[in-house]
Amino acid sequence: METNIQHLKEQLAQFHGSQQIFTLPLCRTRYTEGIQYLAQTANAFWLLTDASVMGKSLRDKSRFIAIDFKRYTPSEVETHGHDAAITYTDGNGTVLARQQYHFTDFPLEQIRLFFVGNTLLLPSEY
Repeated sequence: METNIQHLKEQLAQFHGSQQIFTLPLCRTRYTEGIQYLAQTANAFWLLTDASVMGKSLRDKSRFIAIDFKRYTPSEVETHGHDAAITYTDGNGTVLARQQYHFTDFPLEQIRLFFVGNTLLLPSEY
């Protein structure tokens, strides 16, 4: 499993810019090739959908939204009462919203995404 996680991280780091933009039909959010790869490889279309819906709902608070996913360690799960959380900020530390997840099978311990101009992208694609 650790090999797959390392491979995923290495592959995600290779995305810079995007020649093809995809659209999430549910909410018409655009997303890059890196996000498409993440969603397919990690079976994380739920992350794409949740980040899109929240990003759209927070656009009136900030034009730039940083999306930070964090999966908790077993001891943190006991403290927090859930497996993971996504924190939405303006990129400068101002928290706009938080979502908690009681269960996740997302393979990475953490990841940061950006939501800018109705487009979801990896930091390396910004």
